[in-house]
Amino acid sequence: MLDRAQPVALLLVAILHFFPDDTGPQQLVAQLRDALPAGSYLVLTHATGDGQSQDVVEAAETYRRTTARFQLRSRREVLEFFDDCTLVEPGLVLLPGWEQDRQRRRTTTEDRLAVYAGVGRIW
Repeated sequence: MLDRAQPVALLLVAILHFFPDDTGPQQLVAQLRDALPAGSYLVLTHATGDGQSQDVVEAAETYRRTTARFQLRSRREVLEFFDDCTLVEPGLVLLPGWEQDRQRRRTTTEDRLAVYAGVGRIW
């Protein structure tokens, strides 16, 4: 049982890119976020075309037309999901930016993963 007076974490991992703009994803997240007690966390990841080659963006568009509603969003657009939250370091970054030992990370194609990740604290 959850104690609604105690902080919790809302995990929206690899889901929001399946909610195109016409489904009102910002409002859905705001409604969930507003229901959480102070001190809770919002954790989310989201696919993006930022920094990706055109063929990656085109593949995502093809996927969207053929199998499921799918929408890439820019960093600015993903950041809007964190309205009224304080981002935890390192902020909203491409997924490799959340590695424990960022100093050891090599610059590879893995550094360009097409997924943003962030954790926000709800006050």
